[in-house]
Order: sequence, then C-alpha cells, then structure tokens
Amino acid sequence: MEQITNDTKPRRKHLTMEERLAQLERKEKKALAVETKRKARIAKLRTALFAQRRDAFAKASGTQNKELLMIEGASHIRTYWLPEYVDKAVKKLGDFFSKNL
Repeated sequence: MEQITNDTKPRRKHLTMEERLAQLERKEKKALAVETKRKARIAKLRTALFAQRRDAFAKASGTQNKELLMIEGASHIRTYWLPEYVDKAVKKLGDFFSKNL
C-alpha cells in the first residue's frame, strides 16, 4: 500500500503581538543601520569630490582670473538641465565673462 504524504508547506507560527513588535523593531534597526551606512558613504564621496574639485582648481594655470562655483545641492550633470541650477550657473558665467573679457 502506498503511503500518502502531505506535501504542503508547514503553517507559519502565529506570532503574539509582542513577538511581532520585536520582529518589526529588529527590521527597523537593520534598515536604520543600512541607511546610516549609505549616508556615510555619500558623505565620504562628497568630501572626496570636493577635494578633487579644490585640487583641480588650485592646479589650473595660465590665469589669475578664475573662480570655483559650488551650487548647493547640484551635481555637475544637474547644472545642465535643472532650471534652478542652470540659472545660477548662467548668471555666474555672465558676471564672470563680463568682468574678464
């Protein structure tokens, strides 16, 4: 005679409210740790990029008339297409060229 097996997945244990709350707190702590690490990596990258810009600016030769424009919140690419950043960059360029050309 063939034995009949139950191939269904075992049921999940029903958690008490306290167990569920503890589980959610663990997940939240883990998510917070991941977010904190992500923010730390971003801050480190921004610091490194600023140092590169500052060093490149210092090494720029051939003129004494030079300015480094840092637009808060803008990345290099965003200064090409986001109006709030484009306007600031174009204004600064206009002022610089009218003064130095």
